[in-house]
Amino acid sequence: MSTKGTQWLAAELPKWEADGLVSPGQAEKLRARYAAETSETGVSWMLVVFGVLGALLVGLGIIALIAANWDDMPRNLRVFFAFLPLIFAGAIAVWTQWHSKTSPAQQEPLGIFWSLSVGAAIAIVAQIYNISSDGTSFYLAWALLLLPIIYITRSVGPTVGCWILLLVWAFMKRGDIGWDGGDYNATVLAFWPMAALALPVLFLIPARTVRAGWIRLMGTLVALVAIGASMQYAVPGLWIVVYAGTFGLLAQLDGTDENSFWKRPLAKVGLFGLLVLFFILTIHHDALKEFCRDHSYRSHGAGDGKPLSFDLLLTIGVLLPSVVTLTVSITRQRWPRVVVGAAVFVAAMAWWMASTGDLPLVAFWLCNAWLAAFGLHMLLTGVQSSSMKRINIGMLILLWAIHSRFFDSEFTMTVKGIVFILCGAGFLAANVVLARRFKKKGTSV
Repeated sequence: MSTKGTQWLAAELPKWEADGLVSPGQAEKLRARYAAETSETGVSWMLVVFGVLGALLVGLGIIALIAANWDDMPRNLRVFFAFLPLIFAGAIAVWTQWHSKTSPAQQEPLGIFWSLSVGAAIAIVAQIYNISSDGTSFYLAWALLLLPIIYITRSVGPTVGCWILLLVWAFMKRGDIGWDGGDYNATVLAFWPMAALALPVLFLIPARTVRAGWIRLMGTLVALVAIGASMQYAVPGLWIVVYAGTFGLLAQLDGTDENSFWKRPLAKVGLFGLLVLFFILTIHHDALKEFCRDHSYRSHGAGDGKPLSFDLLLTIGVLLPSVVTLTVSITRQRWPRVVVGAAVFVAAMAWWMASTGDLPLVAFWLCNAWLAAFGLHMLLTGVQSSSMKRINIGMLILLWAIHSRFFDSEFTMTVKGIVFILCGAGFLAANVVLARRFKKKGTSV
């Protein structure tokens, strides 16, 4: 609930109790339900932003002052200054916990400053004592040392920072290994258990707060990228099925009817990811064929059971729940979910067709058909709900489906130009007509 909503509820509850609309017990339950959300949404996030910027400026200022006199300092003094910001941040953390100053306005800047102090201390000590190490060790050590900060401050910055540092570590390890699936090293998979060490912080933060929402959103985005770093790619194109299934499941996490992004961010990420994936697959009729140009297992990777099993495990892990959710959606006649849930099976069938090399054009048409079906669904639901936004999104998706097939054909540019002028005119006319109709009905567009 928004800040205005929680404030309105707090003001209305005493009136409801006085009029007998709710009992005192029910009113108390409502207050308890929205207490955490009310306290956090009451925080001015502008203060949080300025606090974070202030922490960054203070940190940079300290670094600049130390750097200006660095060459004249003895080694022991250098070590002291390396740890001084870290000690200072720890002292502030003790003070804030002792005095219960645990709102985001205090903890977010502290978490950012403390996290940067850890990285600076590692780098400076390594430079002072000439400790030779590669970049992967630095990022891994920095990420793991952020774990205590995450649980003390319970803030977004250190949590997301830990995941991003681990992601950088995973990509650097994968870069050393190579991306062709030949010399895959399962140590890359260590990203997942290490990243999971920060997840319990969500149990310490009320689920309906802004902090929890940001952590879930950023964690999901990092995980989506990490999937790409973790796969072996022994079977070319299998990533299409994995990502289609992952996006499809995300899109169905909390329904498909609520339009507000912040009320269902993971579902919006899933829907956006599906559209981007199918847009890529329908850019050209040879796109799928290129992604799946070699369906056979590479001889040097086929015998490595553990890495290859991770790719297969991911595929099975998205297909099995997708079967269950699609079956439930069909049984309950929840057609929006059926359209979304079918995406992974369309992608899997298209991948198989393109991989065999016999039906790449049919695979291309299949992906276009799903895009057209989704666009038509958005268009019809937009008309039903009098939502011009959904109507326009649906029409844009339909236009893309037409574009990807029409421009890939052998029609002359004159014919293509005329058709697209007609499509654009139809698009504008539909907006004008529907806007007037909704205005007459008194519906917000």
